[in-house]
Amino acid sequence: KALALIKEANAVHIAGDQHITTVIQHGIEEYRDGPWAFVVPAIVNNYYSRWWWPEDEQAGANPVANTLLPWTGDYRDGFDNRISVQAYANPETRSNGAGFGCIRFRPALETVVFECWPREADLTQPGAEQFVGWPVVVN
Repeated sequence: KALALIKEANAVHIAGDQHITTVIQHGIEEYRDGPWAFVVPAIVNNYYSRWWWPEDEQAGANPVANTLLPWTGDYRDGFDNRISVQAYANPETRSNGAGFGCIRFRPALETVVFECWPREADLTQPGAEQFVGWPVVVN
């Protein structure tokens, strides 16, 4: 019911400090029929690190095209809910997966941009890079 209400409101599901950052699209009745969700990264992620690592180490159905992330696509979570993984940052990164997120709502373009930056990123410098797989732009 909650996912249907979030979708009906044309809102996004935002969560924080789950020790792994992800962008997924929830599935309600089918894959990709629910709202988008962004879990921003923990600012410190070396105590309870979490990983996105499918048991079969395979991409899900309908993986994201042109990404360097190997495990995107349609999966079932631990509660058997449908999720479509778009991006994630495992703690194998220089920042241990720690960082910060930014969401840019662009109503005129009917898009939302999810940004995910490593903790050491200096956005005042040219060439500052987000985690691999970001930004994620959705309509």
